[in-house]
Amino acid sequence: MKKSVFYFPIWGDSYIKLFSDFALKCLYKNLNEIDDKLLKSSKIEIWTFKKDIPKLNALKNIRLLKKKITINIESIDIIYNSLIKSNLNKYQTLSILQKIFINTHSYKFKYFWFIYPDFIFSNKMIKNFFNLKKKYDAYFIPVPQLVEEKIKIKFKDNNFETSAKNITELLFNFLHPIVKICDVENSKTNTPSMFFVSDQNTHVFKYFHMHPIILKSDIDNLEMNNEFYSSLDEGLVKTLNEKKIFITKNNNFGICISLLKEKEYLLPNEKFDLIKTIEWCKNHINKTHLEISNHTYIAKKNESSKVDKILENKINKRINPIVKKLKEIGNEENNEDYKVDIDLVDLNDEIYKIVRDNHFKNYFKVGKDTLKLRVINSRLKDSASKWLKNLYVKNL
Repeated sequence: MKKSVFYFPIWGDSYIKLFSDFALKCLYKNLNEIDDKLLKSSKIEIWTFKKDIPKLNALKNIRLLKKKITINIESIDIIYNSLIKSNLNKYQTLSILQKIFINTHSYKFKYFWFIYPDFIFSNKMIKNFFNLKKKYDAYFIPVPQLVEEKIKIKFKDNNFETSAKNITELLFNFLHPIVKICDVENSKTNTPSMFFVSDQNTHVFKYFHMHPIILKSDIDNLEMNNEFYSSLDEGLVKTLNEKKIFITKNNNFGICISLLKEKEYLLPNEKFDLIKTIEWCKNHINKTHLEISNHTYIAKKNESSKVDKILENKINKRINPIVKKLKEIGNEENNEDYKVDIDLVDLNDEIYKIVRDNHFKNYFKVGKDTLKLRVINSRLKDSASKWLKNLYVKNL
C-alpha cells in the first residue's frame, strides 16, 4: 500500500493525551513491522492547533517515527476559526475537514487511513493490510468500544504489549455496556447497526455500520468527493455502492478497539422489534451496508480453538430476517449528506474540480507548475482560502 496517508485530526490536551497513550503507540509498533521502502511514498498527516504543535513534536514516538516516515503537522487554526462562524457542530466540522483532507490529497496519494486518537490496534494489523495481494476500494474493520477508565489502568504499565492476543483479552474483559446491549440473546439496543453474541472463548460480531479504516483515492467518484457527511461508517459508505470492499474476518488478521467512558451515554431500555428495526434501517442503511452485513467478524481467545456454530446461527437468526425484509421492500438510499452554504467549502469544490478535470484530460493536460498557478489564482484571497490553496499546492 504505497502512497498511504495516515490522517489524524487532533487538538486539545485530552485528545493529544489519548493519541500519545494509545493510537500513536500502536502506530509506532505497526510501522516498525513494515519495510522502510514501502513507507517512502507515504506520510502521517496530523491536523491540529498551532499551540499544540510543540506538544506533538515533543512526543517520543513522533520523534522516532520521523526517522521512518514523513510527518506533516498542519496548523488548522485559520480554517477552524472560519468554519465555527457557520455554527457547525463538532461532527460537521470534522466532516468538512475530512472532506478537504481527501480532496487535497487525492492527486498525490492512493490510500487514506482513518485511525482515531483512542484506537488501540494489534501490532501487525497495518502490515496485514499492506500484504493483501488483491486491492480494494475500501477496507473495513470492526471497532467495538471498551470501558476507557479500565483500559487506562491496564496501560499504566508501559510494558503492555499490543499484540492481537492481549487486545483480545481486553475485549473479553472490558467490553463497554453500549456494545453488550447489542447481544442478540438480550438485545436492548435502539440503534441496530451491529449485532453481537459470545461464549467463554469467542465473540461474534455482525455489522451494518462498520468502520472504513482505509479508503482508496477515487478521483472519478464524484459523490464521495463532492459531498460531505457527518460520519464515515454511515453516510460516506453509500458512495461505495458497486465498489470492491474488504471486510476483516477475525482478530488473527487484526483487532481494533476504541475507548468510551463508562457513563458517557445513557443506555436505552427498549428492545426493538422487527418493525421498529426496519424503520430505523430504512433511514440509515444502504446497499453497501447490506453487503457488510453478509460478513462475520470472529474474535477468539484461543486461536486454535473451533468456533461453536451455534453462535453464528444465533446471530444469523437475528439479522437474516432484517436483511430479507429490507431486500423485499427495496430500502431507499439514506440522505445523510449535508448541504452547506460556506464560501470555503464552495472554493474547495472549485479547486478540486480544477485538479480533477486536468487529471482526466487526454489532450491539453497542463503540468504541475501550471496547475499550481491555476489553484493559487482561483477566487477568494482571505487567509483561510490561502491556507486551503497552499494545502492543494503542497500535495500536487
